[in-house]
Amino acid sequence: MGCDGSGQTNLTNNSASDREPSWASGGKLAFSSDRNADGGYDIYLLTLSPWSIERLTTDAANDESPALSPDGSKVAYVSYRDGGTDPEIYVLTVSDKSIVQITDNTAKDLDPAWSSDGTKIVFASDRDGDWDIYGATATDGSSVTNLTKTAKNDRWPDSSDSFDGELIAFASDRDGDWEIFTMYDDGSDQIQSTLNTGPKEDSQPSWDPLGEYMVMQSDRDGNFEVATMYFDASEFTNITQKGYSDSGDSKDSSPDWEPIDDADYCGE
Repeated sequence: MGCDGSGQTNLTNNSASDREPSWASGGKLAFSSDRNADGGYDIYLLTLSPWSIERLTTDAANDESPALSPDGSKVAYVSYRDGGTDPEIYVLTVSDKSIVQITDNTAKDLDPAWSSDGTKIVFASDRDGDWDIYGATATDGSSVTNLTKTAKNDRWPDSSDSFDGELIAFASDRDGDWEIFTMYDDGSDQIQSTLNTGPKEDSQPSWDPLGEYMVMQSDRDGNFEVATMYFDASEFTNITQKGYSDSGDSKDSSPDWEPIDDADYCGE
């Protein structure tokens, strides 16, 4: 859909569940789906022009939460193939389907996202007893750094080359409910952006190509919608509210902003 919620287009349409889309340049979209005959979730790659859908993973375990690298050549994802109870993060090269395991521990590692230059992966892990945001080298998972180090839960990071440095947006429940925060990629200057009222959730942020706006999922109106806002939480707008969607009680979630650096794309 467009940045105002208009022009909503159904890209996949089958009896399976297609979830967790991730855009890259060149009209490529990765997603997880349980459409294969073996059951369970795998990672798929949709290309808009020429239209095609390619299955990237074939393991019997669930593969979920894909994140395409900025150039679309690799996809980071979460897999349960390393024992079933402790999901790990892997990186697959699209051209030859080669796979590198990035994390390997008894904790849960989730929510991978790439740095804007494609050299690092940020992710959420509960390896110290609660969920924190970590960073690691994208090639081999080395140089792991705990970025948030709080006693609360921090999830769903997304990174962008913004203003005077690499900024990471993420969701945290340190305010008593889920809100959007930002910080630099070294963990400094952690700032709360949203301040919703009541037990509501603003989560799963995704930066626009310029690192100024973000899109997220929010249940401020009683069910999950897709919303946009400026990085400081101004101009907060539900863009899948009734009037755009077919039903006022439909649940819209897991948005990702397509990396098209074109002002006309958003009608600005």
